[in-house]
Amino acid sequence: MHERNYNLRNLAEMLDAFEEERHISLMWLGTLDEPDWEAGVEFEWGTLQAGDLLAAWAAHDKLHLRQLVELRYGRVKCLADPYRLDYAGEW
Repeated sequence: MHERNYNLRNLAEMLDAFEEERHISLMWLGTLDEPDWEAGVEFEWGTLQAGDLLAAWAAHDKLHLRQLVELRYGRVKCLADPYRLDYAGEW
């Protein structure tokens, strides 16, 4: 994260750019007529199928959401100190 200087970028501009790129990608996916999700490319470590890429794309978004939630939870934990959060449930 630090090596790409994401924290120095303008958040509003980055969100706008992300939304635009995601829109373009979704529109492109919508133009595919009966895509072959089984089509793949062989690598030394195995086969990567089109369906793998689509599934990983969705999972990648969720991983970023998890990172954001973890950061926000950590912030709450820091702000709550010296009080405990265990009553809220297990993390």
